[in-house]
Amino acid sequence: MISRRSLKAPNMKISKLLLCSLVANALLFSYILSVVVSRSNGAVQLVANTPKDENAKKAPRVIQKALLFNDEDEASSSQNSLSIEERVRNMAKQDPSEAIRMANSEVDSETRIKLLGLIAHEWVRSDPDSCFIWAMSLTDPREKRNSLANMMPTLAALDVNKGLSLLDQIPKGEIKDSVFFSLVAQMMHKDANFAFTETVKRIDDLGRKDSMANMLVSRMKDKGMMETLRSSIASLPAGDFREAISLNFIRQTASESPEAAMKWWLDNQDLTDKSSAMDELAIAFSKKNPVLGINAADQLSNKKDKENYLKGLGVSWGVEKPQDAGKWLINTIQSSDYSSNKQIADGIIEGWVYWDPAHALESIRSILDPASRGQAGLTAARVLSEKDPAMAAGILKPLLEQSSQDGPIVLASIASNWLDRDPIAASQWIGGLKQGPLKDIAIQKIVENLIRKDQDYTNANAWAATISDPKQRYAVKTIIKESSDSVE
Repeated sequence: MISRRSLKAPNMKISKLLLCSLVANALLFSYILSVVVSRSNGAVQLVANTPKDENAKKAPRVIQKALLFNDEDEASSSQNSLSIEERVRNMAKQDPSEAIRMANSEVDSETRIKLLGLIAHEWVRSDPDSCFIWAMSLTDPREKRNSLANMMPTLAALDVNKGLSLLDQIPKGEIKDSVFFSLVAQMMHKDANFAFTETVKRIDDLGRKDSMANMLVSRMKDKGMMETLRSSIASLPAGDFREAISLNFIRQTASESPEAAMKWWLDNQDLTDKSSAMDELAIAFSKKNPVLGINAADQLSNKKDKENYLKGLGVSWGVEKPQDAGKWLINTIQSSDYSSNKQIADGIIEGWVYWDPAHALESIRSILDPASRGQAGLTAARVLSEKDPAMAAGILKPLLEQSSQDGPIVLASIASNWLDRDPIAASQWIGGLKQGPLKDIAIQKIVENLIRKDQDYTNANAWAATISDPKQRYAVKTIIKESSDSVE
């Protein structure tokens, strides 16, 4: 007979095993769930405060495989999340050919050009010769220029002589200019003297000499090397590059001390274009100290040079500081006269009227001396004739009819410009002028306009008949006939 005790014992063992199994499954489920939740939050935390590798070792084999697959997916996802630029750059370090294939698969040309530049930047570090051969083989000019310009500064930082050697292999032209610039800019960071010397050796290969000169002088000024440059300019080969270096030296020096720049130029006038140098000096003085610039004109021995310099100084001053320039001009004219200050006065009015015509004209009317007021008004009218001929004619009509050697020239300018813009309004204004030499000049401009633009000989003859001076009337009619005969 089987006892009650002996029947229950096996069931209890089974129950314990079942319970253990359930607990184990529950723990496993909790473990897997924690991994899933942890992954979804972007972290790999299997158990709090426990390193991932430890948990991976403790996990069942199936979970270890899952973790392995997840890591691979994570790496793949990370790679895909990189920008195309980062992926191409990374590939260029490992396999330039594959990086080039990736870049060339881009449809957008701007993106492709940028990617090829990135490849050149990375590839040149490991194999400059192969990188150069590839860049030179590119058929698209923009792709070639950008790729070469990206590789050269990188190469210059690693091996400047190698960079110069490759530069010498590029044919003259825009691409070489661009590469030349990028290479020299990098060289200037390391050794400005060396960069300057090597540039001078190759200057005949460069098309944009002005731009190169500007960059070199600017960088040398930033490095405090203007004295070194000053002593070397005269030894440069004569030509466009030396002139450009000299002009940029004047510009950079004058930005701090126009007087020093003027002194250097007066001692070295043969090194640069005279007109350009005087323009730079005039602009610099107008910004720093215009009155000092006016006094500095006495150092110019050539009368024409002095007049041109003062005119340029006046224009720049009138544009840069019209209120100050105008105030100085009016005070100077009131105490002397216009004629003795004509060049600087003409320049100031030119710049002043162009930027602030209303205030300039109001100030001109305040000049007490009639002759000076008339000359200033005529100068203003000449400037306005190009910008707003109707305004010039309407506001300054009384001045135009005064006796003045500039009157005919100014009136002719107003008539020509206004006839081109609005022939009907201009003709009405000219018809209302007082009969005399000035009106005759304006009528001749109407005739010339009718012939040139419309070949309207009937109206041209009608206007010519109203010219008061017989000799001028005959001359204008002769012009009409000759023009009409040539057309027929």
